Amino acid sequence: MREEGGQILNFDVLRRKWLVLSPEEWVRQHVLFWLMAQSGWPAELLTVERSVRGSNCRSDVVAYNRLGRKQDALRHREIFSRLEKERKP
Repeated sequence: MREEGGQILNFDVLRRKWLVLSPEEWVRQHVLFWLMAQSGWPAELLTVERSVRGSNCRSDVVAYNRLGRKQDALRHREIFSRLEKERKP
């Protein structure tokens, strides 16, 4: 991470660029880290912010299997909701 112009930036290893660390981006980066570091998911089988065919929606994180098929689509609303529930006592 680094600070630039009063904003905190985080390096996204999949997109290979520095991004402003918003709350949404914080969750996305932690999900990616968990998938790669804790679950052993290869970075080359992950995509970030992809359009969903046939709609104007997008997926935040999509994990593909070795055959190139979507393994799981993770939306931040679902993940953020889960994180919020876990934080509350």
